Amino acid sequence: MSAPAPLPTPVSTPSILISIGELITANATLVATEQGNKQRLEGLDTNTLLQNLHAWAGAGYPDSFVVYNFSLVAPTQIGNAYLCSDGVNRTLWDYIPFCLGYPILTFVANLQARVSGIKLTASLTESPTIVLSIHATK
Repeated sequence: MSAPAPLPTPVSTPSILISIGELITANATLVATEQGNKQRLEGLDTNTLLQNLHAWAGAGYPDSFVVYNFSLVAPTQIGNAYLCSDGVNRTLWDYIPFCLGYPILTFVANLQARVSGIKLTASLTESPTIVLSIHATK
């Protein structure tokens, strides 16, 4: 019987990418950001909206006038996508529905149900923060 072959000697010790503690903290931060963004989106200030609608009227009802902005906190971005607490990277247009738990079109439709004779639409920008803007058209 021959002696067992010696174990190979590692060239270098690999560095640790992340510890369980760091992962727990990072994931909790993502969850808190998502929940905070949902609260911001669902926290419509009706007084601000009414004031902005009056500004739209004062401007002569131009098309696609921004009547409300929801400013959100951007989570970690990887390329053109945002890292979400479930481990999925989502584009901006997919990140908002993930936070809300329903589509942006439903979000706008819910706002639309609160006004009459005014067509509402939405747009998104993401520099330097995420902003969901609500536009009014007569």
